[in-house]
Amino acid sequence: MLICYAINRNLSKREYLVILLGLLSVTSGCSKPEEQAAGSAAQAQSLLEQNRIAEARLTIKKAILAKDDVSEYHLIRGRIEYAADAFENAFAAYSEALALDSTNQEALQAISQIGLRVGRYNESIDATNKLLVLNPTQKDALLTRGLHALVKRNYVEALSNAEKILSTSPLDEGGVVLKARASFLSGSPNDATRILDEYEASRPNTVAVSLTRLEIYRELRNAKQMNKQFSDLEKLLPDDLSLRVDQANFHFKNGERDKATKMLASVMANKKASRENVSNSVELWREYAVNQLDIDLSNLIARSGQPTSRIAAARYFASTGDYATANILIGNITGPDADAERANIALIDGKKRWAQ
Repeated sequence: MLICYAINRNLSKREYLVILLGLLSVTSGCSKPEEQAAGSAAQAQSLLEQNRIAEARLTIKKAILAKDDVSEYHLIRGRIEYAADAFENAFAAYSEALALDSTNQEALQAISQIGLRVGRYNESIDATNKLLVLNPTQKDALLTRGLHALVKRNYVEALSNAEKILSTSPLDEGGVVLKARASFLSGSPNDATRILDEYEASRPNTVAVSLTRLEIYRELRNAKQMNKQFSDLEKLLPDDLSLRVDQANFHFKNGERDKATKMLASVMANKKASRENVSNSVELWREYAVNQLDIDLSNLIARSGQPTSRIAAARYFASTGDYATANILIGNITGPDADAERANIALIDGKKRWAQ
């Protein structure tokens, strides 16, 4: 009975795993489904910590199927889904945990923050308010409340929440960024940049501050400063392909076609390029009439890019009449999509040759 109680308590992650892993062999007082669920949950948490996300997902699913009324299991699922960037799924999991334990701090914090990210504003606001009832100076909740205010364009309230954070933690990055954004949006760009300058005077450059500066300078149409922030962010976020596409767009607008085209080719050659990265890159080539690709960039994409990226690029350059590039990009890819694109290239090329 005592062990059953220990398993079902709202424990910290470390306590929970110690109890489960140490005592599963003697859980004779618990029913078999409970024992199996507890073991699966502990294993899922361990897999998560090893970054074995797919296995962790399957394992926590087993735990919840066996016993779905333990909030800790849904919390573990929420952590796993969040680590997988599956934010809608994470939100759903944390919502289940909150339904079972209405004052759970982790669940409230997750609903507060992820809800804002996935557009579930009412739930986010409600969770944030509950957190602040429990702890009126909780910095993360104050920050989220400030972001709610920005969404509502209530810049006075956003500044007020930023000041509450900074009153107890003068160098809190979230508070500084919130204050800078609220100042800028309320019509005080000089105050915004001064706030960021003062923060960075004693600290190294950070992602959040650089992204905030980038958006401020974008609105101010300050190309020189935008270029600096993009350069800084290349070092700070080297693997952020969406940011690279944004940067390429900036270079196109700035008249730097070769630089922009090379940057997009590097995105298309990246094995981690998402479908959105690929489609946005192709759209920029189309918008800025990049009708040909030199052989070095073509070979780069053909050598390193995913088949889906190569086929999308080949389809685009075939449409512009650059059949040499299209054929290099298709290369020896197998499958119906590649075969269809080869046939399409041959058909269009043949018609044009016949017309000549």
